[in-house]
Amino acid sequence: MARRGKGKPMDVQAARMLSRHVSLSSRHNAKEALGVAGSKSTGMIHSLRTLEKYTDALAQAGQWAREEYGIRHLNELTPEMAQSYLEQRAASGIGQTQLDADRNAIQFVTGKDSLERVRAESVSKQTGRAYTAAQVERIAQAQQPHNALATRIAHAAGLRAHELHTLRPAAEGRPSVHRTWSPERFTGRDGERYLVTGKGGLVREVMIPKDLARELEARRIEPQRVTDRGVYYTRQYDIGGGNAWSKRVSDASMRALGRSTGAHGFRHAYAQERMRELQNRGVPYNEARRLLSQELGHFRPEVVETYLR
Repeated sequence: MARRGKGKPMDVQAARMLSRHVSLSSRHNAKEALGVAGSKSTGMIHSLRTLEKYTDALAQAGQWAREEYGIRHLNELTPEMAQSYLEQRAASGIGQTQLDADRNAIQFVTGKDSLERVRAESVSKQTGRAYTAAQVERIAQAQQPHNALATRIAHAAGLRAHELHTLRPAAEGRPSVHRTWSPERFTGRDGERYLVTGKGGLVREVMIPKDLARELEARRIEPQRVTDRGVYYTRQYDIGGGNAWSKRVSDASMRALGRSTGAHGFRHAYAQERMRELQNRGVPYNEARRLLSQELGHFRPEVVETYLR
C-alpha cells in the first residue's frame, strides 16, 4: 500500500468518531427506551470513563495501522488489520480486560461482531509460544498432506497464515522496491527463494528448504482465486493457508501435543531459531535483530523482541 500524508492525529479522529456513540443517560434507561432490557449492550457509550478508555484504545489501534499499513483515516481500518493488531496486543502481555476493551472500541469503526475475540497471553505463555522443531513435525504428522506441507513451510520460512496463499517463485516478481533489503538476509541458510505478500501489501523474499520447495512445486496449480476473511488472494499451490489452515493447526496441535499456541507460534519458532543461528555465526545481536525483522517482513527491529520471548 502506498504511503500517504499523515492526516489528522489519530486521537482527534478517535474522539470525533466515538462522539457519535455517546449516551450519558443510565444504561438501564437506555435499554428500556430501546426495548432491549436484559441485553448486554445498547451499542452506546454510557460513561465518560469508558469514552476516555475507548478513545485511547482506538487511537492506539489507528496509529498502529498508520505505521503498518499507511492509512490516513480511521475509517480505512479494516477488520483484517484490526484482527492482526489484536493478536499482536495479545502477545504483548496486556490483560484480558484491556484486550476486550480494545476490541469493543475498534468495533465502533469496523462494525459490530466484526472481530474475533482474542485470548490474552500471560507472561508464562509468552515464553512458551514458540514450538520446537520436533513439535512442529508432530503437528504436521497429525494433518492432511496439503495442510502438513503448509505447516512445515510456515515454520521453515516464518510465514503468516495468509501469506501461504500468496507464495510464488522469486523469478516471477520482485520484492517491494520502496524498501531497502539487506543482502545479508538468510545468512547461513540454503534453499529456494519465493515471494509472499504480507501486511500492507509488502512483497518480500522468503527462503524455503530445497526438499520442501520440491514438494511445493509438485503441488503447482493454475492460478486460483480464494477468499480468506473477506480478502481475495490468487494462490498457485494446492496447500493449506489462511484462517482455515490456522484452525486446522490448532486442532492438530491439541491432538498431538495436548495444547496449542496457534499458527503464529511457527513464526515465533522461526524467529528464535534464526536468532540463534545468526548469533552462532558471530552476527552481533542488534544486526541479527535487524536482519530477522526484514526476514519477517516488519522493518522494525524492536518488534522482533515480541517473537523472542
